[in-house]
Amino acid sequence: MILDRHGIKDATILQMGSQPEAATGMRRDAIDGAMISLPLNYVLAKEGFRELVGPQDYRKLGIQFISQGISARRSFGAKNRDVVVRLMKATMEGIKLMSTQENLAKRILSKYTRQTDPESLDRAYRFGLETLNKDPAIPREAIVSMVSLMADLSLVDRLAATNTPPESFYDNSFVDEMKRTGFLRDLWK
Repeated sequence: MILDRHGIKDATILQMGSQPEAATGMRRDAIDGAMISLPLNYVLAKEGFRELVGPQDYRKLGIQFISQGISARRSFGAKNRDVVVRLMKATMEGIKLMSTQENLAKRILSKYTRQTDPESLDRAYRFGLETLNKDPAIPREAIVSMVSLMADLSLVDRLAATNTPPESFYDNSFVDEMKRTGFLRDLWK
C-alpha cells in the first residue's frame, strides 16, 4: 500500500523471516529496505539507516490497517462470548498498565523484543504512548483497505472479496459491550 501510494510499481518483495532476519539482510546489503517495527527501527537508525515511511505517515497517505488484533472463529465467539470479552478486557488492562507503569513496560518490551538499548526502548515506549488506542473498535475503513490489499496480492479471491461486506470480517459487538457496561470509561478515568 505504501509503494502504491508513492507510485512505485517495480519493487520485488521478499519474505525474509522475522524482523531480525530482515535487519540482517539490510546490514549485509542483500536487500534495500524492510518493514521494521520498534524498537528495532531505532536501533537501525543509530546504525545509519533511515526511516522512509513511519506509522505517523500512514494517515497522511490515507492508509488504515490493523496491525494487532484478537481473532477467533465466529462460532467460538458465539459459544464463548464471556471468554472473548474477558480476554479483550485483560488486553485493555494491559494497555492501561503500560501507560501507567513505564519501568515495567520497558522491561517487558525489552524481554519480548530482545532489545537492551535504553534509548531505543525509551523511544519505542514513548511512541507506544503516543499511538495508544483507548478504543479497541475496528474501523471499517481499515478492513476495506486490508481486504483490497489481500485481493491485489492474490491472497483472496477478488470477486469474493468484492462481494463480501466488510462487516463480515470483524465484530465490534464485544467492544460495544465494554462501552455499554462502562468498562472502558472506568478503565481510562
